[in-house]
Amino acid sequence: MKRLIAVFVLALFLMPVPARAEEYEYQDDVVYRIYDGEGAYLTSYAGRVYADDEYIAEDNRLYIITRVDDALLTATANYIGVDTAEARIETQSVFSDAAAATMAPDATTPAKASPPASGGGKKLVAMYSTHTDESYEPSDGTSSKTKNAGILDVGGALKKNLEKLGVEVIYDETSHLPHDAGAYRRSRQTAEELLKKQPDALIDIHRDGIPDPGEYEKKIDGEDVTKVRLEVGRSNPNADANRSFAKQIKATADKKYPGLIKDIFIGKGNYNQELYPKSVLLEFGTHTTDKERAIKSTEYMAEVLNDVLFGGGTAKAENNENAANEGNKSAGKGVLWLVG
Repeated sequence: MKRLIAVFVLALFLMPVPARAEEYEYQDDVVYRIYDGEGAYLTSYAGRVYADDEYIAEDNRLYIITRVDDALLTATANYIGVDTAEARIETQSVFSDAAAATMAPDATTPAKASPPASGGGKKLVAMYSTHTDESYEPSDGTSSKTKNAGILDVGGALKKNLEKLGVEVIYDETSHLPHDAGAYRRSRQTAEELLKKQPDALIDIHRDGIPDPGEYEKKIDGEDVTKVRLEVGRSNPNADANRSFAKQIKATADKKYPGLIKDIFIGKGNYNQELYPKSVLLEFGTHTTDKERAIKSTEYMAEVLNDVLFGGGTAKAENNENAANEGNKSAGKGVLWLVG
């Protein structure tokens, strides 16, 4: 019996340890070019690309990465279909609703992982930047600044434009340097502190790192702006809710300011989004973009966020219904994930 126990313990030590999300969710020293099954170029992505990552293009065509060549820094994505807020395509394996329903009442009530929205009619958005050094070369002179980085100007502009619409905004500019794989672990502490304020949404402000600024350039109402990429991590129990929130943002923007949202990338990471269902990562342009374009785009993005989170009509109705359904699902999944 003792020998059997010894063998069992040894087996436990020899079992491979799953990689932490932060080990693979961010690596900006590589840029992958993504092509469809016919060899046509789709987009570029600054960071590692993995099989089963998803890509929703500007025209809402959904692709799933099926093959990655790390040597050539390319990836092939198969076209799945049109993915819209009205026609949701599930692509991720999740715990069943039945499993969540069988949990004890207190177990389905999320604590820190899913705090309630701000009450009393207050409209509150919490924002931070995981990579507080990100900057814009044409305007800032460099792509990275340890102080007074360009991304903080963009986040500050989004804050100002949301406040003009009557939204209270907390933009935490805490530094999470150095800019490495551990930045998300450090910014997680900032996100957790922000969630104590019970915001209606939690937003991580970034800029992209692909070389071609043309992929982000856009004119809206005659104004030079930058497009915005939405990023969602698929390695967390809130992935469905995060994805739904991102798609609500895109659907609203597509109606209000077509072309403002560049696309949605759903990658192998979590980006701390397991902390809250209404969490998203926004990328305003890339490092070769004029910062003024990114700042201008915050005016339009503020209106879109205000409509999604607090506006009337279809956008609000869909948001409330989806948020209720996805929030309930994510609550149960979040507890099971944490226990696991």
